[in-house]
Amino acid sequence: MSTNKGLSRFTPSTGTFKNFTSADGLQSDEFNRNAFCKLSDGTFFFGGVNGHNHFKPEELQDDISDAVVRIISVKLLNRALDVRDEQAPLDLPPHMLNDLKISHRDNMITFEFANMEYSSRGQHEFQYQLIGFDPEPILAGRNNTAVYTNLNPGTYTFQVPGRNRDGVWCRVSATMQLTVLPPWWRT
Repeated sequence: MSTNKGLSRFTPSTGTFKNFTSADGLQSDEFNRNAFCKLSDGTFFFGGVNGHNHFKPEELQDDISDAVVRIISVKLLNRALDVRDEQAPLDLPPHMLNDLKISHRDNMITFEFANMEYSSRGQHEFQYQLIGFDPEPILAGRNNTAVYTNLNPGTYTFQVPGRNRDGVWCRVSATMQLTVLPPWWRT
């Protein structure tokens, strides 16, 4: 289906649309009204403001590449942790860190994550879960941050898988173990 915002493919079995734009190689995002035809061999032609696009629907393939998600930033009390800061509890950049220990006084932690596949930036979706706190994964859509406050002392695992623009979830989630240390009088 052609629109003034690209072409849309509807999948009846899932009830979902997938949109294609000039970023995907279309001549323009805008198509002319009633400028469509289907040839006997199944080729579709759509006329747009800068030319036309043609394709056979059965030759279109979804992107099945595995999304690579990384935790790119961790903030405590809205202050980004930097490996160069001697007072930060990091010895590696966030995307290389397997575990993090924080004080019970650090009662607000923010995780920022990203899909490392840049060709369709802004079109990836995420879900995250702090295991030991969240009862179920939280579907975040295109939001790439998770904020937690007032965590009880204990050990948690933050994990975030992502999916590419075609809805394929990654096989391996970005994970980080988080330990909230108890106050000294509770040890």
